[in-house]
Amino acid sequence: MVVAVDYTGSNGDPHEPSSLHYQSAIQKNQYQQALESVGQVVEPYDTDKQFPIYGFGAYVRGKDGTFGHSVEHCFPLGPNGTVEVNGLDGILHAYKESIPNVKLSGPTLFGPILEAAILRASAANCTQENQKYTILLILTDGVINDLDASINSIVTASSLPLSIIIVGVGNADFGEMNVLDSDKGPLRSGSKVASRDIVQFVPFNEFLSKGPIALAEEVLKEVPNQVLGYMNLKKFKPNKSK
Repeated sequence: MVVAVDYTGSNGDPHEPSSLHYQSAIQKNQYQQALESVGQVVEPYDTDKQFPIYGFGAYVRGKDGTFGHSVEHCFPLGPNGTVEVNGLDGILHAYKESIPNVKLSGPTLFGPILEAAILRASAANCTQENQKYTILLILTDGVINDLDASINSIVTASSLPLSIIIVGVGNADFGEMNVLDSDKGPLRSGSKVASRDIVQFVPFNEFLSKGPIALAEEVLKEVPNQVLGYMNLKKFKPNKSK
């Protein structure tokens, strides 16, 4: 699993209780709840428990203590600028520690995050003997500003061992996320057509009252068939258990 967290300004000032990134000692925010719900299900399937985690849409504090001069759209959230963290606890800790080190900005661009996930899925070298599959979990609160570029990346990614889960937090208009979900037909980018559906979008608020199990079930319900779809596409068969 690769995790990407939205730090655009529409989340609100993290120091204010109204912010989606506000961290309270009493209750987890929506980002923390979503990370925990999905991570608990996915973590056991990851062999080394090392999870890449990125942020996007913010100015990032450098080692000298000052913020950069340009907005970054794919930056590592691990300790000391590392990308991978250990286990679900590492993901939650990296997210918690990130808040003082980012200055929320924008726009909301998925392209760089999608490209990072595509590179990882390609480098996994999935073969009959070496069966690996990647899940990209994007947590976002807003309207996407590079829809066409994102569609193009997803069409490219559809031939790779990759699924993309988008969890929408907050109350924004998520209409364009449903376009990426493409349940009504394959995504198209120019003359290119996606070889399979690899995106699942879930609005967090619709499952807030149903609890974390219902959220995890909805978020991950399409993944098994997406994994099978890729393996069938490549004519890979299950290996015998060792």
